[in-house]
Amino acid sequence: MFLVLRPQAKADASCEALKNAGFESFALPAVHINILSTQFNRPRRISAQRNSQQRNSQQQTSLKASIDELANTHANTPINTQLNTHKYDVIIVTSTYTEAFLQQRLANIANEKTHFLCVGKTSAAMISKCLQKINLTAKTSVAQPENSEGILAILTAINVTHKSCALVKGKGGRKLIEDYLAQKSDYTDIFEVYERVTSLRPQDINDVERLPIKCIIVTSVDIAEQLLTHFSALWLKARIFMVASQRIYDYLLAEGMTHIVLADGASSSAIVACAKHLHQSGVLDDKGE
Repeated sequence: MFLVLRPQAKADASCEALKNAGFESFALPAVHINILSTQFNRPRRISAQRNSQQRNSQQQTSLKASIDELANTHANTPINTQLNTHKYDVIIVTSTYTEAFLQQRLANIANEKTHFLCVGKTSAAMISKCLQKINLTAKTSVAQPENSEGILAILTAINVTHKSCALVKGKGGRKLIEDYLAQKSDYTDIFEVYERVTSLRPQDINDVERLPIKCIIVTSVDIAEQLLTHFSALWLKARIFMVASQRIYDYLLAEGMTHIVLADGASSSAIVACAKHLHQSGVLDDKGE
């Protein structure tokens, strides 16, 4: 049996995909998602280290002045309609949880020359829907594999040295992408539009540890951290971990977990493909387990 640790909707989707492939699974929503109010969606700007300190200072001052001017000019207008009307060369979308923000702001930050980079196919489908609503056609690329490392591969290929970028993500996440853009892009505006909140309860943990779990599916480092914090170390070390990225793999390995397999991203199709590989290789002795 697989234990799927994801936000509720994605956990349910992954469990359904596993069920359709003949595998038993149990969904445990380790986090729930809070969409942040648009008043907190002011961008945080980062720029390449090669740029001079003077240029960074000028950009920050210019951004602050623009925001202050807009705030003074439109004091009675909702703040989310005021901020940032810059059209970016590249917009990186990390999750479907960014949809509410994009539906509201996409016309202000993108045009037909904008290149969208999506962590997964579901995010790409969401972007397509948002673009259709504003009658805009733009290039969209999906990371391969569907994780942060896949996004870095695209960023390297398209060369963002002289490009303006926007990274639309969850609060505190995707540091690998952010660090790369800080080194390589002309400048990048960071929009943090949702946050993950721990939702594990002691009773949930007790219930799960009684189940015949053989493999634990982990799709982010923060969920891995919660797993190690709340579950018995002995119980965890007796299980196989299926992880969605090399970063999660390395984190669990450093924490003493030894039975780890790397899936080709966090999509349900990637999870099912990895589950089939585990079964065919004899690691899981039957599909029910």
